[in-house]
This record gives sequence, C-alpha cells and structure tokens, in this order.
Amino acid sequence: PDDIRPSKVEATTWRDWMNKGGVVMWVIGALAVLALLLFLERIFAFSRYYVRLASARRKGLGVQIPKGDRLLKALAVIQTGTGSLDDLDTQAAEAIVQTQPFIRRGVSLLAVVASVAPLLGLLGTVTGMIGTFGMITEYGTGDPRLLSGGISEALLTTQFGLMVAIPALLFQATLYRCGDAILRGIEHFALAAIQAKAPHEQASDLVAQ
Repeated sequence: PDDIRPSKVEATTWRDWMNKGGVVMWVIGALAVLALLLFLERIFAFSRYYVRLASARRKGLGVQIPKGDRLLKALAVIQTGTGSLDDLDTQAAEAIVQTQPFIRRGVSLLAVVASVAPLLGLLGTVTGMIGTFGMITEYGTGDPRLLSGGISEALLTTQFGLMVAIPALLFQATLYRCGDAILRGIEHFALAAIQAKAPHEQASDLVAQ
C-alpha cells in the first residue's frame, strides 16, 4: 500500500485489554489477585509474629508462654518440660520443627502461582494462534493487519502470565526470608532459655548427690 503509516491506536481500558486475551486472561488475573492477597496476609501475620517475639524477649525468660501457643511452642516446652537439658533441647527442636509449617503456611502457594501463570499464558497464546491461523485459512493473507493483530492478541496472555509469575517469585522469596528470620529469633530465645535453666539443673544434681 502507498500509505504505510501506522494506524491510530485507540485508547482501551484494562477490561478491554483483559477481554482481548480471552478467558485465560481472567484466570491469570484471578491468580494475580490470589498471590497479592496471600502476600499481604502473610506480611501482616509476620508483623504480628515479630511483635509477639520481640515483646516476649523484652520481658525476659520469666515470661509465661501458654502451652497451646503455636508460635512460641518451643519456649512453652522448655518452661513446662521435665528431664535433662539434653531432653529439653530435643523437645524444643521438635517444637520448632512443628512451628515451621505454621509460620510458612501458604507461602508455597506462591510458587504454584509462579509456575502455573506462565503455563496458562502459553496455553492462551497457543489457542490464540490456532484461531489466527484458522482466520488466515478462511480469509487469506490479503490484510496483513489481520495477521499481526491476531498474533498480538495471542501474545497478551504470555505477557500477562510473566507479569504475574515474576512478582509471585519475588513475594515467595521475601516471605521465606521473613519466616527464616522469625524462626532464628525463636531458636535464639529457646537457646537462651535452656542456658538459663542449666544452673538450676546443675544445682539440683548437686543436691541429689
């Protein structure tokens, strides 16, 4: 054609952009909302865990921990446990292992979102390309804009899938680091409690002898 200037791009809303990609775009959008809500919920929960741990450490080893406390279960085991220091150390380590799933609850779901979103985007692209080639078979290639427009819309799902997957991976890494920091704080607090209990255990052994 003589006039090869690009056609004027019409302003579109986000809803129009989503509709261009079809149903797959909305599914990926739902995964994006799920990942964002999960990240915000975990950040809020980690903030509460950190405040509780900092408050307990500020009060010292004399703070009373309820036996059913899932966050500071290791401290409750040390306070109420019986037996030698080695037994308490083993019980505290087991309690920390049981605390890990409670702290990292839902974090692995972000990895699922990060894995599924690009695959859904690829599925949408393949489906869109099949539709595009079907139109070429029916109408031919007389209008190049028909081909380029179909391919452009088909690639939207892959683009959106990557836009969701990359932040989801970053969210997961951030939450894992936050969870590890809280677990390390619990371990240090439990170790300090065991060391504080050691003189009492040694005094009891001397009295028994």
